[in-house]
Amino acid sequence: MAEWHRIPIDEALTRLATSLAGLGRDEARRRLAECGPNELEEQVRRTPLAMLLGQFTDFMILVLIGAAVVAGAIGEPGDAAPIIIIVVLNAVIALPRNTAPSAPWPPFGRCQATMPQCCAAASI
Repeated sequence: MAEWHRIPIDEALTRLATSLAGLGRDEARRRLAECGPNELEEQVRRTPLAMLLGQFTDFMILVLIGAAVVAGAIGEPGDAAPIIIIVVLNAVIALPRNTAPSAPWPPFGRCQATMPQCCAAASI
């Protein structure tokens, strides 16, 4: 794959089968019919509940949960309770930090860095 920012303009135009003036009306219509509109697909957002449950999938959190289970199983609730409290507090405190960026300002809500796709006849 080419590093588009490093190749000369003429080479990029050749690879994309276009010119500095842009595509002609007929070519633009043909590409629109062939490739569809140039739009980003909106990605499915994770719900706050899914984000909260996702906090419990980290390896160290699982180790702490395992330690709490073992402590509870051997009859040490005084050791198990603080571990569980810390794990739950960690998840609750981290939740606002993980949900805040999921609601961007509407004009930029759909702007995400994605790999562009091109339907030019030239090999890319």
